[in-house]
Amino acid sequence: MAKKKTHFTLQERVGQIVSRLLEPIIEIPVLLVAATTTAYLNGYRWRFLALLLFLDAVLPGLYFIYLVFIKKSADFEMTDRRVRMPIYRFVVWTHLAGVLVAFLINREPLAQILLSFWLIALTFMFITEHWKISVHAGVNSVLATFAILILGWDKVWWLAALPIIVSWARVVYHRHTVWQVISGALIPAALLPFFFWVFEVGI
Repeated sequence: MAKKKTHFTLQERVGQIVSRLLEPIIEIPVLLVAATTTAYLNGYRWRFLALLLFLDAVLPGLYFIYLVFIKKSADFEMTDRRVRMPIYRFVVWTHLAGVLVAFLINREPLAQILLSFWLIALTFMFITEHWKISVHAGVNSVLATFAILILGWDKVWWLAALPIIVSWARVVYHRHTVWQVISGALIPAALLPFFFWVFEVGI
């Protein structure tokens, strides 16, 4: 059995710190809060938004804790591509429930926004079935792209640096290859504006 690496270079340590600060398990709830806050400002009630956050953030978070800390079937990084699949499938199904609830009670444009997020998650799940792609790069790309689409490039252009920074961190920390982070960053950046256009998302 290979020994776990205990000594890191300065570059690797910085990459590790950046990875922890820009962690998907933290940023996915942040992204959902941003989407639901946008909906709240458009007149939606917090009771409905709390249900969405429970389905899309709380339940997946609890399942992640169960897999890593209780069942111990995966490390915190979920380094092995195969061990990511249970949490991917769980997130996809719980998020789909939130999307369906939003459509059933006619909550637009939040329903279209959530559907766009779900389709990107589904894309990542299908890719991960065959190849390891960077979720860190993907989530940060979605977060930056969503903010730019909603608030405008002139106001939050600096957020475009997020996927670049975290991609660098994942490569120097030896958790992904260059192509894995490039794919993880570019796919959401291309898909989210496309889905917003297809679903005619207007904020």
